[in-house]
Amino acid sequence: MPTLPLEQMTIKEKLQVMEEFWSDLCCNQNYIPVPQWLDAYIPRQSLGMYANG
Repeated sequence: MPTLPLEQMTIKEKLQVMEEFWSDLCCNQNYIPVPQWLDAYIPRQSLGMYANG
């Protein structure tokens, strides 16, 4: 996996990368696993993006 040159990146560049990560994750939200501790405390119906089915 390639790594980012974080030490050489500006804050603005880092924020842009974070925005790209979040956009990608939002497009694939059905594949994000629900942590066991979260599943035990919050009903899946109220999780919205965490509901896996």
